Amino acid sequence: MACDITTGLVAYWKFTNDLLDSSGNGLTMTNGGTTSTTDKDAVANQARLFDGNDYLSRAHSALFATTTYSLSMWVNVIDNSTFQYVMFKDRSGDFAGDHLFKLDGGNLTVVMQTGGGGGSTLTVAGAISTGWRHIVFTSNGVDAQKLYLDGTLTDTDTGAWSISTNPNILYFGGWATTSPVVNLTKMDEIRWYNVELDQDTIDALFAGYDAPSCGGATGSAMFFGGGL
Repeated sequence: MACDITTGLVAYWKFTNDLLDSSGNGLTMTNGGTTSTTDKDAVANQARLFDGNDYLSRAHSALFATTTYSLSMWVNVIDNSTFQYVMFKDRSGDFAGDHLFKLDGGNLTVVMQTGGGGGSTLTVAGAISTGWRHIVFTSNGVDAQKLYLDGTLTDTDTGAWSISTNPNILYFGGWATTSPVVNLTKMDEIRWYNVELDQDTIDALFAGYDAPSCGGATGSAMFFGGGL
């Protein structure tokens, strides 16, 4: 698949001084205390700031209930050792479809719950350093779950899992008010897809930050850095 940053795009939160969805699907987030702040390129009002008691949420949408899916985001990490949620999508406490990204012990771990009552779990993980980091998780819904950090594939899991079984609220920066982030300072450029992103597209999203671009006759990526 050639580089394509728009096909399958379900939600795109740019955080340009608001929580609106720029994909056209109207999936505006609800604010749990975050404020607008500078982004990776030090441009004002282009990212969200978390002060340790904040989170963002979005009610479930049928657009999230797909078999294949990818999530791309930029996260500013100031402490990679303290346990904290980056993203959490809860399944009403039965653990049948919980899906979460967490920081702990110098790693970013993505958890995919596949059974109720504390049933089987799939994970992909990778060492993550402090500073602005680009995170991408992809799933084909059958046998390929992948984690990319700063454009590099760090881990895979071949177990069967699909986001389509999870109908609950989507949180960023914590699990509502019970487990907000502690030392994660900012998030930006969150994109939710209903396709499995390929390496060329992930490269474009990483290299382009808030202005990624694809090009070239063979579908290879051409990158243009810097913010708008």
